[in-house]
Amino acid sequence: MENNYYDIFDKEEDRKIAEKIWRRTLQVFVHSYLYYECDENLIDDYAWSMWATELYELRKAHPEIASKLPLNDAFDKDYDGSSGQFLDYKRPEITQIGNRLLYYYGKLKPETTTKKKSKKKKEEKADVDIDSQTEK
Repeated sequence: MENNYYDIFDKEEDRKIAEKIWRRTLQVFVHSYLYYECDENLIDDYAWSMWATELYELRKAHPEIASKLPLNDAFDKDYDGSSGQFLDYKRPEITQIGNRLLYYYGKLKPETTTKKKSKKKKEEKADVDIDSQTEK
């Protein structure tokens, strides 16, 4: 998702609008994912609300530009910028960015998940060992 998707537009003004729509789309989707799926807030509600409102207004004012950008299909027709709860933010390109942000800010440690799984497997193995010993 590192591409400049707004470069498809010929007019400089359209490219600037597309870039702004794309930036706000990523911000709204990623921070909705972080909030609703990861129970994390890296920005305050006011900032999210301002981004979402601006995105809604840009998409409404420039539907011909918004329709050519990635993730356009992830908005339902009733999106009004009031909530990110029902956006399709579980897409891999969004979750990857969100997880990188969590890792960057020290809120996600990849080894934590591995350690929990390893510990759980060891506990399960110990339970099986104890069960097999008591049956004898």
